[in-house]
Amino acid sequence: MKHRPISLQSRFQIVILSGLALVLLMMAGLWLREQRSQQEALAIAQENTHALLAEQMRIRGEAQVRQLADALSNPLYYFDLDAVGTLARSILRTPDVDYVLVYDRQGRILHDGSGDIAAFGQPMDDPLAAEVVAASGPQARFYGQLLDVSHPITVGDERLGGVRIGYSMAAVARAEEAALTSLRDQFNAVSQRSMTWLLLMFVALIALALVGAVVVHRLLVRPIRTLGMLARRIEAGDFTGPVLESRRSDELGDLIRTFGRMRDSVARHDRDIRRVAYTDALTGLANRLAFREALEQRLHETQGTSSQLALLFIDLDDFKRVNDTLGHEAGDDVLLQMASRIEQEVDALGLGNAVVARFGGDEFVVLLQAPEEEGASVRDHATRLAEALVARLAQPLLLHGRQVLLGKV
Repeated sequence: MKHRPISLQSRFQIVILSGLALVLLMMAGLWLREQRSQQEALAIAQENTHALLAEQMRIRGEAQVRQLADALSNPLYYFDLDAVGTLARSILRTPDVDYVLVYDRQGRILHDGSGDIAAFGQPMDDPLAAEVVAASGPQARFYGQLLDVSHPITVGDERLGGVRIGYSMAAVARAEEAALTSLRDQFNAVSQRSMTWLLLMFVALIALALVGAVVVHRLLVRPIRTLGMLARRIEAGDFTGPVLESRRSDELGDLIRTFGRMRDSVARHDRDIRRVAYTDALTGLANRLAFREALEQRLHETQGTSSQLALLFIDLDDFKRVNDTLGHEAGDDVLLQMASRIEQEVDALGLGNAVVARFGGDEFVVLLQAPEEEGASVRDHATRLAEALVARLAQPLLLHGRQVLLGKV
């Protein structure tokens, strides 16, 4: 018995059914792949958001506690608890600050920002206390839901004690959760729209199923992967990635534009934080941290070469007398004028590669390296600069309409 031949219509139906099954399998595979990509992007965004917010909190805390330690040096030196309390309470009123502790060199509490100072004279007994007291520099530790940042308080080479500020991480957790919730909702909305679009394409026009899959891949999966790649680069501190541009008006377009604005905002905050961390707030000169890094870099560059460096240390005499008699505003004016004179003398001698920094209090440093010219000697440059500085800094200052003469440097 002969089998009936398969008709053209049947063959077409078989082709359609085969194509339908293939398209359906491809849609299922594309959907699963899209879900995995979204989950990966969400996980990366969660990690990056937490890391960025925690790092911003740490950098902001270190800058704030460093400024507070500098401000507390004179009051703590004269044991002026009223001034110490005023500074501590001003910080305690700052949002996200949970506690402020000013302690002496033995770790005993001198002030906690309260009115009656109930803990005065009591030793700090928390798990981080011993490490904080023994530390010779700034410390930042995450402790439970708190970020504890400490910094020693010194006058010259003498250590008077230190200060600790505890920051609550609750605000960071809320911001992280809000960002992730918004991102998750946008991902869900995009996923639902994509699924509806794919189903309509599958029902209406089988021949365009593959084209639809390619369109979905180009319009959805690839941007999400690109966002994930840029998020990883931002996590590594690289803000130079390509700028995503989109004219789409849906949630994914909003996400792409929002991500670009977020990247620019994080980059600006990073630059601002670095500028604050490496610049003296009063004079605008490089601070102690920036000077140390510059010195290490110069030492590394000159290692194994004949190039030499010179270091000039400038300490203003009678500066304390200005603060005591004319007030701290006059003292700040003195520091500003002295910093300007130092920079002018450095520029006048053509020492453009010199590093001028405020080392702390009334102390300045200048790091010199001989210019790359024949016969140049760093010793000669240092001698000429020292002589010029002694003469220039010894000139009278004009403060509040009065001429003030400091001692020699």
